[in-house]
Amino acid sequence: MANWSRDPRNDEDFEASRQELLTALPRMAKLGTKLIRGMSFKVPADVQPDSPELEAVIFRKVNELVKICEEAGVIYGHENCMNYGGMSYVHTLRLLDNVKSSNFRLVFDTGNPVFTFRRMGTPPYPLQSAWEFYKQVREFIEYVHIKDGTSIINAEGNVQTTFTFAGDGCGDVRPIVKDLLATGYDGGFSIEPHLATIFHEKDDQNDDAIKGQRKFETYVEYGRRFEKLLQECNWQF
Repeated sequence: MANWSRDPRNDEDFEASRQELLTALPRMAKLGTKLIRGMSFKVPADVQPDSPELEAVIFRKVNELVKICEEAGVIYGHENCMNYGGMSYVHTLRLLDNVKSSNFRLVFDTGNPVFTFRRMGTPPYPLQSAWEFYKQVREFIEYVHIKDGTSIINAEGNVQTTFTFAGDGCGDVRPIVKDLLATGYDGGFSIEPHLATIFHEKDDQNDDAIKGQRKFETYVEYGRRFEKLLQECNWQF
């Protein structure tokens, strides 16, 4: 909904997002679900991301989606992904300043800053710091996605990312989780490994059954490692 593939200036893209939300809400009501993830549209390549005209369109359309959530008693959880609000913590705060609703909150992903440019000031932009982003928006966080990895900017200026187990990369997962728990966070965590499947030495990697089993095992291992990290962070404070 309003994700990185949707142009904020395109009314058909907005209508598709609105219909996605309207389709989801009755199902959420049956399940008793009160949080839906949304974004703030992609940043078109042919216009400055801080253009007041573009921002006005984004703010208006996100407000419309949030209003629908308000009427349904649902929280619109904005994720810091490849969208307007994900360009930097400044853009997320600007979004919060312009979408005044208690039903507009944040879904914070620890891994997204690792491979996302910090679009503040003038280019060339460095990569974001997950800790910096988190600290600036902590009070607005409703839910947390756990992802981690390391990135470099290559000679062509493109980002190359290697995903890791939680706590092994540059996503500041451990200090963020520790700080969340120490400051009273009682929301949930979802793991988003994005991790390459871990095969055994003698596996035939062309065997679909083996590939499926190893994907399952990798996901479970990721969850167990994060559970251990969570317990360690909880014990430390």
